[in-house]
Amino acid sequence: MVAGVVALAKSGPMSETTADKPQAVPRSAYRVFRTIGTRWMDNDGYGPINNVVYDSWFDTAARGHFVHVDGDRASRRPVPLPAKLKSILETLQ
Repeated sequence: MVAGVVALAKSGPMSETTADKPQAVPRSAYRVFRTIGTRWMDNDGYGPINNVVYDSWFDTAARGHFVHVDGDRASRRPVPLPAKLKSILETLQ
């Protein structure tokens, strides 16, 4: 079974302005860790945890950070984002 970790941070809330991007904090900044067991339905068709499940964990944790990885269907390995998509995403701040 794959498990996620929810951590309670000592720091204050993330900034609500779009000009400031939240920064990941070191593991040492957290004082409590909890394991979240996953269910069969938490995984998507490719195997990893579904994005909606990650979002629900953020509701539980009040702070979170993740990196999205694009994957190849056949090899099930990470691949670079297509240049057009990457250029569009880079405009989002």
